[in-house]
Parts: sequence; structure tokens; C-alpha cells
Amino acid sequence: ARMQTMIAQAGPVGMLYAKDQAALAATLCSGLPIAALDRIAPAPLEISPLAPDAAAYVMFTSGSTGTPKGILGRNKSLNHFLNWQITEFGFDATTTTAQLAPVTFDVSLRDILAPLAAGGTVTVPPRQTILAPRDLLAWLNANQVTALHCVPSLLRLLITEMHHNPDLRPARLRHLFLAGEPLLGRMVKDWRATAGDICEVINFYGPSETTLAKVFGR
Repeated sequence: ARMQTMIAQAGPVGMLYAKDQAALAATLCSGLPIAALDRIAPAPLEISPLAPDAAAYVMFTSGSTGTPKGILGRNKSLNHFLNWQITEFGFDATTTTAQLAPVTFDVSLRDILAPLAAGGTVTVPPRQTILAPRDLLAWLNANQVTALHCVPSLLRLLITEMHHNPDLRPARLRHLFLAGEPLLGRMVKDWRATAGDICEVINFYGPSETTLAKVFGR
């Protein structure tokens, strides 16, 4: 029902689906063109320039009021934020981010697009890895992740794990971005006590309506 509500609001012209979701796609998009991701033949990519006010994406709120609300992100706003993050934090070809957020959450836009626009790399951990702090820390090290975005509650689990296993500190990490929940000063102190000064800690704040973030502290 939630998906049907979102599709009705967004008014898509078609759907791409994973091969194991064919039945769901057909049910949700009756009358719309649908295509399986694994069946799309490689072809030269033609990109038309987008106008500043052109739609770049639609994200939906959790629906706490009863109905998910679609938020339209415009090209100029997304472009502005990405350019700012790349410049502010020195993203370049050596930057490697971890995409922990699902693509249904606007945070994923900066995890994916900022490093790629700077010539860097995006890494995506298996779902079960995200749910296991020890495995996630080992994965961050194995993939030489330099920029990590997470919520403070996940950071607390990582701090606890590193306290018991100091060798799991993500040695290549340069930027730790936090958002989505209140970040308390004592948590930053705990991180410093456990991880040392391996990276800069940045706290983001901003509702989805304002394109990813509007206030930050470092």
C-alpha cells in the first residue's frame, strides 16, 4: 500500500526492477513500461543537460502523519550541495565512501554521488555486514574507506566494538559524517578516546526538504 501511494504521487513513466521482483513490479505498475535491470543491453549513454529547476529525484518521508509525502529535489539544489561537500572536505580520486544508507533515504545521494563526481569510489557492504559492528569495521578497513556517514546509534556500536578490539579501528578513515539523530558531546569524546585522531568528525543537520543538509559542525 505504501509503494502504491508513492507511485501515485510520483507519477513515474516506467519502472526498473531487480530480477527477483518481477511480480511486484507488474502489480505496482500495471499499464506502465517495466524493465528488468539484468536484461538491459549495454548501450552508449547519452546525457542531456538538465535545467537548474529540473527534477533530480523524489524522496518520500516515513509517513508518520499517515501518508508518505513526496519531496522533489531539484538539479540546482543537489548540484550545489555536491559541489560544496567536495570542496569543503577535499574529496578527490583518493576518496572512498561506504554506502550504508538505503537508496530510499536521501543520505544515499551524497554517499554515492559526491565521491563519484570527485573521481573517487563508492563501496557497498552486504546487508548482514551493516548489522554486525565487528564485521563492518573489518569491512571498512578491507575496503580502505576514507569517508563514512552513519547515525550516532550505529557509531555507539562501533565505539563499543573498537573498545574491545582496538586493531579494528578504520585506519584509512579521514571523514566521519553523522546525521539523522542527535549527536551528544560525550559520544564524540568516546570516539576520540577509542579511535584517537584518525579522522575529522562532522555533524550534519537538515530535513529532506532542504536537500541533504543545511547546517554542519566540525
